[in-house]
Amino acid sequence: QVISGNILRAITSEDGDEITYTLVKPPRLGRIIKPNQRGQFEKITKFTQTE
Repeated sequence: QVISGNILRAITSEDGDEITYTLVKPPRLGRIIKPNQRGQFEKITKFTQTE
C-alpha cells in the first residue's frame, strides 16, 4: 500500500518547517522504499512529508 499525504497529513505553525517521519520499528509485512537518484529503489528509515 502506498503511503499517501492523506494518511500522514501533519501541519506545523511555522512556515518552512519540514516534517520528518522516522520508523521506530520496521513493518512486519513489506518494507518502506523510495527511488534513489539512479532510479533504483532502496529501503529507508526516515522520510519527509514532501517525499
